[in-house]
Amino acid sequence: MEVLLDYVYELNWITVIVAACVGMLINAAWYSDSLFGKQWRKSVKLKKSDTEKDGVSVTLLISLMTLIISAAALGVLVMVLDLSGAVSGLLLGTLVASGFVITNNGMHKLYEQRPFALYAITAVGDILTLAAMGAILATWS
Repeated sequence: MEVLLDYVYELNWITVIVAACVGMLINAAWYSDSLFGKQWRKSVKLKKSDTEKDGVSVTLLISLMTLIISAAALGVLVMVLDLSGAVSGLLLGTLVASGFVITNNGMHKLYEQRPFALYAITAVGDILTLAAMGAILATWS
């Protein structure tokens, strides 16, 4: 456990924050009405007004915190695997998203009997987010 914490202490936290902020930007674009926001809201049975209520700022802050945690974990993997370069980070982010995030998410969507469109929208968004964060972390760490 001590060795794992050493990696956490060695993280380039500025890069972690930048990667998380890029993840927020990707998600903001992905779930905008220009891309998949309308389809996503329909799949989860929300109206646009539901996503504009008070408390959205808290949701965004929590989202940023979860992306910081994801970026930190990805950053540790980058260090443990001694990766460098955007392509290596992109592949790691894609592997983590595909191997852990979207498989788990898919299982939950299946049990919750959610529409496949919801799974597809969130899965591709997660892959793009983690791939971009991995590329940043492997390039700047």
